[in-house]
Amino acid sequence: MFGLYAWMYEQESQNTSNRVKETLKTRAKNGIFKGSNPPV
Repeated sequence: MFGLYAWMYEQESQNTSNRVKETLKTRAKNGIFKGSNPPV
């Protein structure tokens, strides 16, 4: 059972990573700033 949960968590981690990468790529393509605020 542990193996199944480990596989599911790995899949969700990979899906999250792919969504973040795709979002950043889309924002860069649209010219939207994708960084953080500079330190004050």
